[in-house]
Amino acid sequence: MSESRRVFLKQVSMAAAAPIVATGSASSFFAASGTVAPDDAARIAAIEYDLAVIDATPGGISSAIRAAREGLNVLLVNRTMHLGGLISGGIGVLDALYDGKRSPILDEFQQRVLDFYRAKYGENSPQYNTVRPGPRLGPGSRLSFESSVGEAVLNEMVAAEKGITVLKGCYPTGVERVGRILRTVTLGQEAAPGSIKITAKIFIDATYSADLAALARVPYRIGREDRNEFNEPHAGRIFTYQIKAKEARYPQAAVIGDLNIRPVNVVSSETFASSTGAGDNKIGAWNYRLCVSCDPNNRRYPEKPANYNRQEFVDTYSDDFPRIGSHLINQKTTWWENLPAENWAYPDGDWPTRHKIEARYRDFALGRMYFLQNDPSVPAARQKQALQWGLAKDEFVDHDNIPYEIYVRESRRIVGRYVFTEHDASLARGYDRTPVHDDSIAITDWYIDLQQVSRERQPGSSDEGLLSLSELTRPSQIPYRSILPQDLDNLLVTVCISTTHVAWGAVRFEPLWMQIGEAAGFAAAIARRRGLDPALISSTELQRTLVEHRLMVSFFNDFDMATDSPWVPAVNYLATKGFFDSYNARPNDPLLLSTAEQWVKSASEILLGVSDGDKRARRLAQSRNTSGFATANTFGSMLAKSDGLDKAKGAGAIWAVMSRQKLARNGVLKRGDACHLVYRLISGVG
Repeated sequence: MSESRRVFLKQVSMAAAAPIVATGSASSFFAASGTVAPDDAARIAAIEYDLAVIDATPGGISSAIRAAREGLNVLLVNRTMHLGGLISGGIGVLDALYDGKRSPILDEFQQRVLDFYRAKYGENSPQYNTVRPGPRLGPGSRLSFESSVGEAVLNEMVAAEKGITVLKGCYPTGVERVGRILRTVTLGQEAAPGSIKITAKIFIDATYSADLAALARVPYRIGREDRNEFNEPHAGRIFTYQIKAKEARYPQAAVIGDLNIRPVNVVSSETFASSTGAGDNKIGAWNYRLCVSCDPNNRRYPEKPANYNRQEFVDTYSDDFPRIGSHLINQKTTWWENLPAENWAYPDGDWPTRHKIEARYRDFALGRMYFLQNDPSVPAARQKQALQWGLAKDEFVDHDNIPYEIYVRESRRIVGRYVFTEHDASLARGYDRTPVHDDSIAITDWYIDLQQVSRERQPGSSDEGLLSLSELTRPSQIPYRSILPQDLDNLLVTVCISTTHVAWGAVRFEPLWMQIGEAAGFAAAIARRRGLDPALISSTELQRTLVEHRLMVSFFNDFDMATDSPWVPAVNYLATKGFFDSYNARPNDPLLLSTAEQWVKSASEILLGVSDGDKRARRLAQSRNTSGFATANTFGSMLAKSDGLDKAKGAGAIWAVMSRQKLARNGVLKRGDACHLVYRLISGVG
């Protein structure tokens, strides 16, 4: 690592009261007070940006970086003075169960974090060994990092892009919308009166509460759907018991090696009879992810909060509270406890209302720590344990050592052109993977994981609403339609995407949002090149762009997107068209004749403009396998005779592609090579 980068990281982690302006090429507009100077505001208002991204969450940052790398002029707006959302705000870990490469910017972030710890502490240091992911069947360690390092890495990535202008301390307060087009967005300032009006061809809402979408009158949901609305088995009011095992056991398919994700140690029992499935406007519990230290020289015990209510901590005392992170980096980790039911007014609340709710959660977190460390009712052993920890003095140094943002686990969810439901995150009927979406742009890897809605319990149950469907959930495809509002064509919503409450439990994680954000950045770039709005671009062109840039749009067990083989984009793309009925691509296996027949039929349908990957996957699963294998010559002849190909030119194109792939025409054809051939033909690549 260069000395300049090392200094940059140190500056951010040791920053005092004044915010740090990211070094590098990106422009930043704000004064030391956190307000935008009038001249800067005027310059911003005078520019029509290709893309404006509202908020610099990790997903928003991914959108901005990708769009800038594709040549767009990008404005990146952030409400606080610190970029990075929860990665800068205390999460301390990337919540991903899949370890493979799937999205270049996400992968780059992870590698930069690892590079920092390796360069600073050494390959064999405790710090480096703690932060890097452990064995898949190990104790469940994922990429970990200190918040100051996560923020510094994201700042460094943004600062490297000449095409990004960063505007901090601002949030959307109004819009100008004409029909299906968002023209301008008015921004208020956190630290000052006045406003700034920005103009862009395309907008991305990357906020944790769909704030821009709501202002633009995009339909949205808050709370839980009724079980009957989408026929979701776990929708609405629900009671289960959360089983916690000592070892990672769920899903069993991951434990035995049939699914290439990390297993976890929690699962929900069958639902209790009192689970009515009734819908409501309630959302799951939130918290502050405090960063705590056990180093006496770096810990600070909190004072008693002004609104401290001892009795609530007496009434809710449990040896389970709070939760302490499993990773310990430089003697620091995370400390948190959920507070349910007191965040329900947040999604539709104005900022004074939200700040009041945030203050309540902050006081609750600090109050719990104070109670455990000082109250005489706490058992001596428990109190001694609590006194090992204090707020880390070297984190959030300009914010009283408290994270910059509350952990908004769930807020608004837009109603898009497709609503992603529990069924989309569960195995499909008729084949051995989740439902196929022809317009998939990203993959989920986490299970449906929802926090309690209230502390209400039934005899023997956990808190109402707590749900861990780790045995039932499987990696799934996210449709492009789910980030497109129903009636706006130049707005993409990349965090609060269109899902049900239950399905949200598989979506609500920063790695996925970073992947969706990067896909949206590509969509914006395609739209600008074509002179179209993002809703009107070809999802096929978008998908091909994604897979050729090594973004994973279909999960597989047996390769990741860094695999250096020409068939990788083809296999990933064709999985969205129903060419695979399981998570095993088996690219080096010989192609069965029966599979060849199905793939030729599917290729013909694609060429004729038929979009139904789900139907094709079911048809493939139902076909009877034969023992014969297809040669390149046989497969090519079958394609040449199929509908959809230009009969005059089709055969010639097939043989030309085979020649370029150096396929032995009489040799047995591998599945990966067959996909590569089909992909080139349907893409019109000779």
